[in-house]
Amino acid sequence: MDRHHYEIFTKFGDDGFLLHLDNARGIKRSTLFRLKLLAQAEYRLSDVMRESLSRDPLTPVLTEDHLQALDRRLGHVLRTVGKCVKKLGEAQVVITDFVESSRGTTRQPGGNNR
Repeated sequence: MDRHHYEIFTKFGDDGFLLHLDNARGIKRSTLFRLKLLAQAEYRLSDVMRESLSRDPLTPVLTEDHLQALDRRLGHVLRTVGKCVKKLGEAQVVITDFVESSRGTTRQPGGNNR
């Protein structure tokens, strides 16, 4: 099987549900960057979701308790990734999928670069 695998959880009979198992070895740098951004006060995941879902015709889609749970779970994910990085090193945990550009370099028209 590949690293994305699905099982049906049937402990409760006909009220079973789909369970996603991801056995990936790491987290993409771009994903980690976005998750860290969503953990900051000005971009908090619960606030972003609240705003996004406010326009849904079925609003409220998530209760305030559910929105707060998103922030708690995000914190757990970031702490777990941090523990893995501390134990195994960033190169073993974080997959480089983009390279941050240097702020000091700008492209000028006509080939004059600073």
